[in-house]
Amino acid sequence: MVTLTDEPKDLRDCLRDKRINALCLGPGLGLGGKTREFTNAALESGRNVVLDADALTSFKDNPESLFKQLHEKTVITPHFGEFAKLFPDLANKMKSDNYPVLTAVQTASTRSGAIVLLKGRQTVVASPRGKTYLVNGEKFENSSWLATAGSGDVLAGMITGLMARNIAPLKCTVLATYLHLKTASLLGPGLIADDIPNTIPQAIEQVLN
Repeated sequence: MVTLTDEPKDLRDCLRDKRINALCLGPGLGLGGKTREFTNAALESGRNVVLDADALTSFKDNPESLFKQLHEKTVITPHFGEFAKLFPDLANKMKSDNYPVLTAVQTASTRSGAIVLLKGRQTVVASPRGKTYLVNGEKFENSSWLATAGSGDVLAGMITGLMARNIAPLKCTVLATYLHLKTASLLGPGLIADDIPNTIPQAIEQVLN
């Protein structure tokens, strides 16, 4: 079922359906006030929510207004540039003081109240309860090819899809990150974002076996 949601009110109306248990906002949504309103509507619903791309950058001028709404069922998935807009002090420490990335992401998670996934060659996932995971992309063949347009959007969708299966958000985030890297190993050089979704079943099969 597809429901048109041109306005934040439309999303609120849609979320009256309690069967909807996971949302992803950000990729291609556009920057500005309307995106902030959509994000606010999703967060106030109490559902599992993944925020990426424009849903994060739209709050760059006032990150605290986003943080006060986040909760443990929220996952934010910034790359370093987006991370720096929300947590400029931590980003500056990482660049100038060799501040450990694990500490930075855990601090960001504690501060924001959400699960934070910082994308990179070594992806770090941290939860507000103090659990931190390092998923080392350098251990996966061809992982550098994931640095392509739309790849992070696919990862956000993978996390959301697992959440819709009622898997705990932190587990969803770590598992999706691993599977995302696994698809790169299977696809090889030259992959594009459109290749990833059709390769997920093969990645899952390899993990299970």
